[in-house]
Amino acid sequence: MEIENSFGTLFETPVRATVPIFSFENGRTRNVASGLLFSSARRLYLITATHVLVDPECPRDSLFFVDAQNNRLHCHEYRMSLMTTPGSKFGSNKDRADVSVLELHGHSRSDFCQLILNQTYCYLPTAISEEWDILLSGFPYAPNIDTDERTVTLRSYMHHTRILASERRVLKAGYLPAFHHVVEYRRRDIRPTTGERVLTPEPYGLSGGGMWVLSTDAEGMRSYRLIGVNIEYYRDSSVFAAVQINHVLRFMKPIDDLRAAAGQ
Repeated sequence: MEIENSFGTLFETPVRATVPIFSFENGRTRNVASGLLFSSARRLYLITATHVLVDPECPRDSLFFVDAQNNRLHCHEYRMSLMTTPGSKFGSNKDRADVSVLELHGHSRSDFCQLILNQTYCYLPTAISEEWDILLSGFPYAPNIDTDERTVTLRSYMHHTRILASERRVLKAGYLPAFHHVVEYRRRDIRPTTGERVLTPEPYGLSGGGMWVLSTDAEGMRSYRLIGVNIEYYRDSSVFAAVQINHVLRFMKPIDDLRAAAGQ
């Protein structure tokens, strides 16, 4: 499946690592969310926002992603582990502040054309700076996708934005600085690196994608480190929130240990 990128090149890490998640309902296919492929302890996982998998408007058994051969891999067929994070402003609706991990048993790296992430691609310290150049990666919602056609073009998106570094601003947005990264996300925005005015996509579809920090060395070489998994857009505050990647990795370790103890 061909993937078009709206910023940078197809070889940029955030584009290569992000997976579109589709829903098939009433005879039509839509891409409704994003995910990240991750390798840990020689096992393969798909990480996404929990609300993607429990959305009542999008039945779980309708959700799938595709491998390198365009085979449909249905989300409900894989073991799901739910990570819970405290401090959701949605109160009892904890799903919207969580991340889920699907264990892709029976699959290997060679089954996918995307970049498979691991801990070396992550930035683990929680100390952040307003000077960081932050990007969001994901696949905005698009209706009527034919995933059986290899010529179909999906438009991925990498959006430069600003992170909220102060605890006060993060708390005001309804999140916990110890668990979440929060960035500004306005439909009409100015790209910090160039001053260019941009119209950002509707955030529907970016959930489950990555939040990245970009650094450039003295020779102009760019590198990206994953700092979080996108979980939700809060329109009233014009912010996008992500669960910090260090918490996701800490959550995955007991899963690895349990499978190892079971000989899986």
